This record gives sequence, C-alpha cells and structure tokens, in this order.
Amino acid sequence: MSGPLRYILFGAHPFWCKVTLPRLEAIDKATCAAVVDTDRARLDMAASRLELARERTFTDPLKALQECTADFAVIATPGDQHEKYVAMCLMFDLHMLIEPPLADSIQSAARIYRRVRDVGKRCVVVSAAAMEQDKQTLLQTLRTRDVGRLSHLGIRFAQNFRKVNSWSAYRHMMRHPLLLEAAMQQFELFRMATGANAKTVFAQSWNTLWGEFKGDTSALVTIEMENGVHCLYEGTVVASASTNPWGFEQVRAECESASIELDNRRLRVSIGEALDRPRYEDVPLAAGEVFGHAWIAEQFCDWCRKGPLPPTHLKDHIQTVAMTFAAIESAETGRPVKVQEYLDEKLATAKVEVRGEKAASARAAASGSDREIPGELPV
Repeated sequence: MSGPLRYILFGAHPFWCKVTLPRLEAIDKATCAAVVDTDRARLDMAASRLELARERTFTDPLKALQECTADFAVIATPGDQHEKYVAMCLMFDLHMLIEPPLADSIQSAARIYRRVRDVGKRCVVVSAAAMEQDKQTLLQTLRTRDVGRLSHLGIRFAQNFRKVNSWSAYRHMMRHPLLLEAAMQQFELFRMATGANAKTVFAQSWNTLWGEFKGDTSALVTIEMENGVHCLYEGTVVASASTNPWGFEQVRAECESASIELDNRRLRVSIGEALDRPRYEDVPLAAGEVFGHAWIAEQFCDWCRKGPLPPTHLKDHIQTVAMTFAAIESAETGRPVKVQEYLDEKLATAKVEVRGEKAASARAAASGSDREIPGELPV
C-alpha cells in the first residue's frame, strides 16, 4: 500500500476538522476523500479546513460512500447516530475511527461490537481523555516510580455547563449527559491505571435545580476493579465554577509508598511518616510531540498498515462502555451491578444481521486492490 490512507468524515466536528485531521494530512498518514453533514455551514467549514473541493461534501451519507473511494471512516456524529453509520461503513468495507460515546445505549453498543467483530474490521474509539499529556504522565509515574502497590484511585471532574449551548444543545436533553458524554472517557483512566477491568459498580446520579438540563448532571460512582483496586468518580457539569474542567481533572492515586496527585495539569508525588509534614516532589509532564485525539488517530492509521494494536480499540474499549452503562443502570435501580455478567449478557442477547457486510468484505478481498487493508484482526 502506497500513499496516505483515504477517509470519509461523517459529522463535520470542528475539533476534528481544525486540529486532528489536518495533522494526519501534514504527516502524510491520511487524506480526506469526503465529508458528510446535514449542515451546509459546517460542510463549508470542513471543506476549507481540509482543503476539500465542494463536490466532495455531501448531505447524503450513502451518496458519499457510493461516489468516493476510502479506506476508513471517521464517525464524529452524536452517539445516537453511530450504529447506523457503522452499518453503512461495514457495507462499504471501511475500517472506523469513532468519536465517543460509542453508542447511546448498551444494546446499541453491543450490536456495534458484534457487527464489527463478526465482519472483522478495524475499529478504534477515540477515548482521548486518558491519552492526554498529563494523564499519560500520571500513568508513567505509576509504572516507573517506586510507589508500591495501588490501593485506590479517584477522579474529580467539575465543569460549569449550566446554560443551554454551553455544551452541545443535544446533551442538555439527554437522560445521563454526565455519565455518557464525560465519564465514559474518564473511566478509561481507571482501567489504564489499575491494569484491570471493573468487577462491580455502584452509582448515584441526580439533577439540580440550577442547571438547564433535562437529565442527571452530577454523579458519585464507586468501582471495584477485578484486581481489588477501588476507584471513586465525582463528577458534575453544573459546578458554580469550572475548577476541574475537561482536560484539567483532579486525579489522586493512593499507593503503598506514596500519594500521586494530578490537579489542573500539575503532577506531584508526596511522602511522609505518620507525624511528618508531607514532602512533595513536582513531576514534569511527559515529553512527546502529540497526545490525545491526534495520537490515537495516528496510531489507528499505523494499525491499518499492519502496525501495533492501538489503545482504545473496540475489543478493549467495550469494557469501558460496560462500566459506564453499568453505572447508569446502578443509578437508575439503586443497586450495584456486576459488570462482567452485565456485559456478557448484553453481548449474548445482541441480535445483528451481518450477511451484507460479510459479502462486501468478500468482494473487496476478491478484488485484489493494492489499497486493500486486511480486516480479520481484533476489533
């Protein structure tokens, strides 16, 4: 395979168009074949940012897929639209890079997982919160410093999105905007830091009188991981001030020999005996050219060229999805949820039809195209 990969962007998301995708073009990883959106102004913005001819912008996704050759899709629409776009992309034999959340329900997420797994396409969910520079520094500190065993981990997220349109308007109408649109990405850090999947989840969530939201805007979630480490999540999108907003969360890791605290992108390690004043050491942020969305997107492109398996690929990320929807179920029922049993049951009962997608993959394999990307790999 020669030259950059080609992609179709579904949803002219400003961040993708202004930051992530131009970088893929600049480093010769991928180039845009088409953009699909229902909003003409957003299409014009995307065409300008991605240096795309107007005839390569579409309001009809099927027309874009039929007229434009691509290797993969970037699905950057709201989560409730992801399942239909995944089905279309599989019919046209495309791998997928998906903006979180994966789906708006555990049933839809399970069907997406089953479809992608059964057809064998590559799929990565761009769960970027844990891939940011400060979070990666924390993970490196846990792995490389002599801090001993990890006891428990806490994340605090506090953002003021009280007014409609301070966050995308559709989120203000959701039943669980905090857990689905924020916590799902932040829960990824629990799994990366502990090196384990969730065993049980118990959550409480609620709405307040001072936020312009239909659903629950605040939550407390306790999680026991399968290796015995405990996690606590405190989140709100109706804080009086954005003291720990997106990208500037507070994270505390209590370990056997030290405490590690990340707060507003400042990381420090503290130690001290029972009667001593704590001794603090500031830890510089990890070096690196790229983090977050761009880093995941770059690794995805390398994977499409037979490179190493990237983080947050679908087979791994489905565990974070399960944590999130288990938390939502716990919040709604008032009972703890056994996450692995919950996930197994949802995957077992997901009913999908993939004959058309398999036929598309078979046709692509038979074509012998030099741009073909072998698909039978972990999702």
